[in-house]
Order: sequence, then structure tokens, then C-alpha cells
Amino acid sequence: MRKSSQRPKQPEPTPHHVSLVALPDAVVSTLFGIFDVMNAFTLMDALKARTGAPSLFQADIVGESVGPVTLASGVPVNVQRAIGSIDATDIVIVPSVLLPAGGWKTGRYPALVDWLNRMHDGGAVICSACSGIFLLAETGLFDGKDATVHFDYAREFTTVYPNVAMHPERTLVIAGRREDLVSSGASTTWHDLTLYLIARYAGATTAQEVARMFALQWHQDGLTPYIIFEGRTDHGDAEIARAAVAGRALLDRESGGGDDQALEAGQPDVQTALRGGDGPNADLLRTAAAHRGCEAPPRAYRRADR
Repeated sequence: MRKSSQRPKQPEPTPHHVSLVALPDAVVSTLFGIFDVMNAFTLMDALKARTGAPSLFQADIVGESVGPVTLASGVPVNVQRAIGSIDATDIVIVPSVLLPAGGWKTGRYPALVDWLNRMHDGGAVICSACSGIFLLAETGLFDGKDATVHFDYAREFTTVYPNVAMHPERTLVIAGRREDLVSSGASTTWHDLTLYLIARYAGATTAQEVARMFALQWHQDGLTPYIIFEGRTDHGDAEIARAAVAGRALLDRESGGGDDQALEAGQPDVQTALRGGDGPNADLLRTAAAHRGCEAPPRAYRRADR
């Protein structure tokens, strides 16, 4: 009798476990968006057929206790697993949070902070989306490391956590010796976070297919085009203040707006900047931009409006 030449079917690999943290400060859109994308290989047969990838991830919504928790958006979310019952996980993601009145208050989630540290000690990759880094930074894991956050929260973050090097212009920052500390920037840069994780564990081709199916966006130009120049004006440095005024005038002119005559009137420094060559203009722009924590040329801002 002839033996079959078919090879025995190999079992599918165990999915990577993803723990999505639900806390009262969390924003529902980020939480559910990440949940659907990370579970796509389990939920969508079409995606599995196109990529040939197995069920790569198993995402659960976790929290301090099982049951409903009302998020900052006012929407109740059902916590599927309590953190006390989870001894190990592969990936932890803290979604966007809305800062309460008066800003972020540390010490409100000691059980979550302790659990996050234990998961990291056990080998988990610890991730934040947008402002979720406020909770992660309480662990101390990001001290002396680079991270990103929503640009509107950057100044407050550095006030609360001065030991973390903050880069709000970046969409994604990967830090840690094992590349085990991952933060994404403002709002929908959770797209970049999920696509990075899929590429990391399943390859770039699979991540690209997921991006296509969900119309997810890689923010390749970074977040600088979205950041409004809002520097400090109480620094007392007259030279920097004059450079800032000139820089704004040049930005307005290059962006096709602004009133040059109004700006020039009574502002000899602005007149010099507007009439000067490329060298002085570039120097003024760099000085004004550096004062505001941004190195982008004006054309980067126009790119966001195309």
C-alpha cells in the first residue's frame, strides 16, 4: 500500500497575547481601534486568506477588575480580564487618556503601575498610544529614555516627568535595551503603533496588507506639520523675542498669508528679516523654531494642507 506523500499539517503558532488597558481616563476610540486591528487576524477570514498569516495576536481588554468601566468618553467598556489574574503577557498597550481638570495626578493607579512593572520584568513589550505615556511613565521604566506624546500635552508631561526625554514631533519612539518600550504620538498615530507591532512580529508585507484593509496611515512626515508654534514669551531674552517675531513674519509670507506692511511697520528687525538674503532668514527661522522646540521649515506646514 502506497504511503501518502502529504506532510502532516503543522499546528498554528500560539498567538501573541496583547493586553489593552482600560482605565477611567482612557479614550474609547483609541482603545477600540487598537482592539479591532490587533484582533483582525482572528476576526477576519479575508485577511488571513490574503496574508496567509495565522491568528497572530489575541487582544484582551484588561483592567483592575472584571466588568464595566466608564471611560473618559462616557462610554462603558467591559473589562474581560482583571490584571490580578494575568501573570504574563507579550504586549501591553495603554491607550490615549484625557487629562483631568488640573492635569495628570500621579499615584491614582498603584495596582496598574505595579502590574505594568511586573509584566515588563517578565519580558512584555510595554506600549503607549498618545497620552497613555502619562501612566506608563509612573513605572519609572522611561526614566532616561526617549518617548513621545500628544504635542498639546508635551509641556505638561515634561513638568510631571522631567527625567523622560520627550519628542512630541515624532510619531513613534522605540526605546529600551530590548526595544521593549514603545510610544506613539498624537491621536491617530496609534495606526503607526499597531502597524509597527504587526511588522515586528509578522513582517512588513503583512503590516502593509493590514494598512490597506483598514486604510491605516503611516505618518511618514512626522507630527511637525500639525504643531502650532506656541513658544514661551516670558523668558526675558530680547534677542530671542525679536527673532521670534521675524520668524513668524517669514512663516506667514512663505505660507502665502500675513500682512507684510503691518508687520514691517514699527518693526525694523522684521524689515531686515523680510528683505534679507537666505542666510539671515534661515538663521532667524532656526532661532525662532529652536525657541519653540521645533526645527521644521515652513514648507512642512503647507504639506499638511494639501
